[in-house]
Amino acid sequence: MQTWLLAGAAFLGATGVGAFMLMGSAPPTPTPTVSIPEDMIWVTSQRLARHSCPSVACGIVGEFYYREGVQPLETRDGWVRVSKYYYASCTNGQSDYVDSGNAQCSQINGIVDGQFAEWVEASGLSAERPADPAEGATGLAKSIGGSDDFNLYRPLMLQAAQKLIDLNVCTEAQLAEWGGFFASVNLKPRKAYFAICGQERYYVDLTTMEVFQ
Repeated sequence: MQTWLLAGAAFLGATGVGAFMLMGSAPPTPTPTVSIPEDMIWVTSQRLARHSCPSVACGIVGEFYYREGVQPLETRDGWVRVSKYYYASCTNGQSDYVDSGNAQCSQINGIVDGQFAEWVEASGLSAERPADPAEGATGLAKSIGGSDDFNLYRPLMLQAAQKLIDLNVCTEAQLAEWGGFFASVNLKPRKAYFAICGQERYYVDLTTMEVFQ
């Protein structure tokens, strides 16, 4: 892997999807175009863990998704720093941002003076963006082609989208506005994804095709 220059701001998903889901905040207003910095590199793993320091022993604060873009800020021994240093939100010696693994607010976990940055394994990144699984798609497949894990579950997501339309809770235009389905972090290990239709979120379990809110 090439050595990337220090540049740019903190990580930015190609669609911005992973960031708002993992932080648990409300989704941003969709925008029709995204300006992609020239130094952007791309996630080739289906999920790429974001660690609090350049080691698998460090806490995991979230994950990137397949084909998301990140900006490399520093490289170190097979790891890439993809965010600026920011507040670790330490409570009783534990970081509130750590989802799993080591949550200690300590130097060994990458947290110094109450701050840390996010690191990912370089093996899960590429200078070339993976092919779009929705390339050449038409109709409903094109409308939901930006879904998380669309490359894995295209037929099931098409079935789920059609079910939401048939139930009159979503329109194809509403599904297209956000690009399709987002993976639910809180409902793991269920194969649950949600779509945003108007002001509502509708979840679908791709295993059972159950629709719920």
